[in-house]
Amino acid sequence: MRLQLVLLSLVGLGCISALTTPVSPLQVRQNDVPPCVDGGGDPVNEAYDTAADCQAHCFLKENAEGDNQGNTCKGLCINVGHPAPIFQCRSKGTID
Repeated sequence: MRLQLVLLSLVGLGCISALTTPVSPLQVRQNDVPPCVDGGGDPVNEAYDTAADCQAHCFLKENAEGDNQGNTCKGLCINVGHPAPIFQCRSKGTID
């Protein structure tokens, strides 16, 4: 009987604490890098063997006018290799 009373009071306290704990809304991450509009820099057209390597290194400098001009932007990795996959870091989705 004593064990049941202890378990019931623990469950009750758990429910009360869960109901009274404030729930904070999800926050938007402030450190996400925006995609490039007109990026430039060293990794443009550099080739990578895997998509993961390309995505890890494909950060460019934004040239387009706007709030992000001169800051870092995320380039686009395009598969240009046939038949073996070769990925290139591009500033836009066009194949030049």
